Amino acid sequence: MITLLNGVYNKPLKLPDFTTVEVSDQDLEQYSGIYSTKEIPVKITITKKGKIQTIQATGQPTFVLDAKS
Repeated sequence: MITLLNGVYNKPLKLPDFTTVEVSDQDLEQYSGIYSTKEIPVKITITKKGKIQTIQATGQPTFVLDAKS
C-alpha cells in the first residue's frame, strides 16, 4: 500500500523482489508436517505436492509457498 501511495504522489518506489529459487524435493520434504504452539490456538500444516509446497492454518485457505533463498 505504501508503494502504491508513493507512486500516486511521485515519491521514490521500492518494489519487492519477486525472484524465487528452485528447491530440491529433499529440502521441501523436511518442512512438511503439522506445527502448533501454546500461544496461538491454530495448527499450521505444511504439505509438499510434487514440486509445490503449500501452507494452511486451521480454518483458512491453502497458500503456495515460494522459496526466496
